[in-house]
Amino acid sequence: MTRIQSWNDQLPDPAAWQPRAPSDDNLRAALRLTCRGAQRRIVAAAELEREFDIDNFDSGPALEDLVRKELRRLLPLRYDVSAGVVDDSDGRTVGDCDVVISNRQWAPIIKPGATEESRRVHFPIESLYACVEIKTTATFASIDSAMGKLVSVSRLNRASNPYGHITENQHLMQFDRPGYVLNPLFTIILASRLDPAMRFEDVARRFFLLNEQVGRTSRDEMVKMLCILDSGVAYYGLGRNDATNADFCRDRNSELTETTITISPEDVLFILYAHLLGHLTRSILNILHISTNYGYGRPTQTLCYGKVPR
Repeated sequence: MTRIQSWNDQLPDPAAWQPRAPSDDNLRAALRLTCRGAQRRIVAAAELEREFDIDNFDSGPALEDLVRKELRRLLPLRYDVSAGVVDDSDGRTVGDCDVVISNRQWAPIIKPGATEESRRVHFPIESLYACVEIKTTATFASIDSAMGKLVSVSRLNRASNPYGHITENQHLMQFDRPGYVLNPLFTIILASRLDPAMRFEDVARRFFLLNEQVGRTSRDEMVKMLCILDSGVAYYGLGRNDATNADFCRDRNSELTETTITISPEDVLFILYAHLLGHLTRSILNILHISTNYGYGRPTQTLCYGKVPR
């Protein structure tokens, strides 16, 4: 006769239900290893472009496309990564930018491209979280050129977003703090390699010196980060003994420390990604008036209204 099992026969021990612990640390460092793979692909693509002699210093289309593709794979879907033209409500523009990271869920574009692949998409400066200029080879001249483009982007008319603006459509004024903002623009120079005749330390010194001159006018206009793959990273920390990176949201009056990292050149893209993701997570854009600022503009004639005939 078949014995009917009791509902509580041979109960397993729930304490034994534990995640597996691999024998190596690869899973613990999965994001860093993912970024290393992306860095190798970008470096390889840049090397191929140099072999075809597209341009030894400025980035070619294939390299820019790959950088945008890798960033799209890494960043949350909330953030749109594309190329495009950046404009402000005063009618000024900086022209075409290699990488524009924007919010397409909340913010409109102000002029679509002729085709889906067109780079001539016009973005309002208010919709940008970050802007990246890409160079194949880091030289003094190429870094100067990249800084010129990024500083020009930062000098477009872009209203600050107060600290109490907790989401794109919600402003709680009781949370505002004088001097705190939620929408600093994060600007980055990314080069796929360092010119063999140059030292990273010298390029970083030039980057910091130019930023020092720019910062005399406005800290918001400074380029926030220099990344040269397989070489090093230059950015700003806080204080003399604090390893925390500046966020330009809550530390706008704090002392900035010129900081470089060269000890793990294979992790340059990971360091860039970590800083960029932190910035994106903190940021809330000021996009409430885009339709007004870019739709009505400044009227050129007086509008006269009369009675509607019955």
